[in-house]
Amino acid sequence: MAERGLELTCETMRYWCLKFRSLYAKHIKKHQHRGDQWHMDEVYCRIGDEMMYLWRAVD
Repeated sequence: MAERGLELTCETMRYWCLKFRSLYAKHIKKHQHRGDQWHMDEVYCRIGDEMMYLWRAVD
């Protein structure tokens, strides 16, 4: 902000947070996605002379 010629103090930031926190909290709660699917990824790869089975799950 200093690059733009604005001087912010800790008190200014605290006031801004108090003013807008409920607005952002409502927005975040409204757009929360609770996943009901799991996406699986699996692959065989060679490590040394041995074939290994690797997998991962992403919610």
